[in-house]
Amino acid sequence: MPDTKQDLLSLQYSQNFDIKGTQEANVDLELPPATLTSGTVFGVVTDGTLPLADATVKLFDSARLPYKHTITDKAGAYSVSGVPAGA
Repeated sequence: MPDTKQDLLSLQYSQNFDIKGTQEANVDLELPPATLTSGTVFGVVTDGTLPLADATVKLFDSARLPYKHTITDKAGAYSVSGVPAGA
């Protein structure tokens, strides 16, 4: 299972500014959240020690309605892709 990390901020170039000699500049930058369209939920299901194969993993939406499900593999691993951002 790959170690996937998603950037949380959409970094942009800041405005240029001049500093001369020993001057100081205080520049407030705004870092807007990145626009994510979907993500992946993944993990491993265990019995506390050993991985569980063929376990059902269910995702529910914010209204507690079933959204997607999958079955763990022989190592207890699962992955559900295409989950809408913020869901």
